[in-house]
Amino acid sequence: MYGNSIKAHIIRAFFKIAYKENLMYYLAIDIGASSGRHILAKVEGGKVELKEIYRFKNGAEKCGGELCWNVKKLYADILNGLKECAKLGITP
Repeated sequence: MYGNSIKAHIIRAFFKIAYKENLMYYLAIDIGASSGRHILAKVEGGKVELKEIYRFKNGAEKCGGELCWNVKKLYADILNGLKECAKLGITP
């Protein structure tokens, strides 16, 4: 269920998805109350380069008289962002 206390919380996940000599990639998935995004971080030579590779809408929906997360849609959006990452030649 979706409670009022959860409304302002943001869920973040970080995945180390690739490593080559002196080059690492990380994928951050940020799921907020109204939108979500996938951020790809490239770490090379002590420098970090960030690139937003996928963005999606999010929000609570009425479910049995209460507000709920649409978990199936969130899961689909997470997979779609991973597919966008793969299009760049970087796969987990």
